Amino acid sequence: RPWPAPVDRARLWPLETSPNPWFERVRREDLPALPADGGGLWIARADALPADWTVPASRIVWTAGLPTWYRLARRGVWVHGSAEGLGEQEDPGIGTLLGQASDALHWWKLTHEEAPEESVAEARFRVLPTYRLVPRSSPPDLTPYDYFYWTSGSSFLRALECCPWLREKVHFCGPGKTRETLRAAGLDPYLAPDHASWLAKMGRTGTEEGDSV
Repeated sequence: RPWPAPVDRARLWPLETSPNPWFERVRREDLPALPADGGGLWIARADALPADWTVPASRIVWTAGLPTWYRLARRGVWVHGSAEGLGEQEDPGIGTLLGQASDALHWWKLTHEEAPEESVAEARFRVLPTYRLVPRSSPPDLTPYDYFYWTSGSSFLRALECCPWLREKVHFCGPGKTRETLRAAGLDPYLAPDHASWLAKMGRTGTEEGDSV
């Protein structure tokens, strides 16, 4: 289906994706050590990989999106590939890297404590919670906005809890688990591979034909 026409950026939320306005990510007090079984690490967010874990370059590391790849690379972590926002259901197809069938590798998904087991049960993952989500006491005021991009199902559900009227607005997200969360809430979001592409396509700069300069 066709996207809505571009609008003034003042009607779009968020213009920036960090920091998370809904939750503070807090490291687990009982955080285990890096599993030594050789399983691949599927990392949803760079913060999910503890700063004091040393990941050898031989360990397969995969990220949910490119921004996470860039952040981990700046930390000196060797990343082998990314789902590029397409969702964890995508087979990474890394048989060539492994020298064996892709399904011979099991994965640890680094995520938060509240991530439901059933959200990854159909994939190849074991959930390893490395942090918990603590709701912020002062959520953002969303009343000025009409178009929303979500990078996290947890953030969307928290926003919907605070602002039930969000159901009447226009929503966008990637094609992965966040989309499943929005659809489970009864919404039919438009798809964009990442926040940057959504913002570039939906946000008028003020110089398009018909706009005053």
